[in-house]
Amino acid sequence: MDRVDKLIEESKFILKRNEWARKNNPSINIFEILRNLHDEVNLHSKFIKHLLYDIDGISTKFLELFLKELNIYDIDIDDVEVLREFKNIDLLLRTQNKAIIIENKIWANDQERQLQRYYEIVLDMGYSNNNIFLFYLSPFGRKPSEFSLGSLNENRVRIISYDNEISRWVDACIKESALYPSIRESLLQYIEVLKIITGKNDREAIMEVMNKIMQSKDNMVAAKLIKEAFESSRIEIQFKFWVELENYFKNYGMVISSYLKYNHEKVENFYLKSKNNKYYGLLIEVAPLSDAESVYLYIEIEHNVYWGFTVVDKHNNRNINLEPRFDYLEENFDQVFLDKGDFDYKSNIDIFERTQWFIGGFELSDGSLNFSDFSHENILKMVDDNYLKEYIQELGDIIKYTLDKFKETL
Repeated sequence: MDRVDKLIEESKFILKRNEWARKNNPSINIFEILRNLHDEVNLHSKFIKHLLYDIDGISTKFLELFLKELNIYDIDIDDVEVLREFKNIDLLLRTQNKAIIIENKIWANDQERQLQRYYEIVLDMGYSNNNIFLFYLSPFGRKPSEFSLGSLNENRVRIISYDNEISRWVDACIKESALYPSIRESLLQYIEVLKIITGKNDREAIMEVMNKIMQSKDNMVAAKLIKEAFESSRIEIQFKFWVELENYFKNYGMVISSYLKYNHEKVENFYLKSKNNKYYGLLIEVAPLSDAESVYLYIEIEHNVYWGFTVVDKHNNRNINLEPRFDYLEENFDQVFLDKGDFDYKSNIDIFERTQWFIGGFELSDGSLNFSDFSHENILKMVDDNYLKEYIQELGDIIKYTLDKFKETL
């Protein structure tokens, strides 16, 4: 245990020294000033599209490098059109006979049949199955959920990441932009953004800690013990999060349903099993619609924690939310949170619209509730019980605000 303590202290010293060096060597990153670095739509997709299509004299070369990185050949570069948010598709590259769909996910959760819907949209445009290329882009190359795949086979989707393909592509673009200093500087700053969202800004510290570990067998054993303890800590921190959040709503007299409720085993499986380890949380009845159905508030985890309103029948069926008889609930939701434009928390929250499972819902836009990646400062600080209680009070107030606003419409 002395060796474990020493290794932890040495690692903390290395991290603090690197943090001190960054603070005392200030720089300006225009992306960090103007945008949330985890904004997949208004930062990453927008910037990638600009590089691929909008810069006279060099976008064609950037596009060529991009397609090479994706292993797509036999395509007429001069015929490629690059679209962003075309029918909600994050990025669509198309020629007369080929279409490349890129679904860009940083911390946002998958939406129902999202990849299937985008594939069908492009199929309906006249492209043949063999000429449609589907890519799922995330920080570290996670697979899309079955929720997003719908009827698509997972082998139909190619997995790419900011950590690998996008970083390599931007590096290649930097080498090609020597004669364009302003573009090169923008690319260098974007590389720094990619390092932040993939954790590579601490790469030097990681290498130094690795060298410390490799100095002796005792250090290796201590590091293995620390790693195993960290995995257990993730389980306990997430479990405490759910307990505190449940207590918040119980303090308002709300009753938590046993259906879909979190428990310790489910949280363990979230980290220890690769499949069927998501979609649990807190289900709270809002109002009955009939003897057979009620509207519930459901706080759920996929990779992030998010929440929304769902209709559940007496047989615990939730896949009924798209039925026409619930159209009025969607209209209520849209009027309160989308159409009026006066939703107080709108700048910090992404709103998702009606699906088979939800009338509508919300998720934080900065990845601060991503328990899968477990690297956001907010998640790490939950080790402090006082911080966790304060955070749950703040988060609970936001969720309750949306609950109260929606309940007024029922």
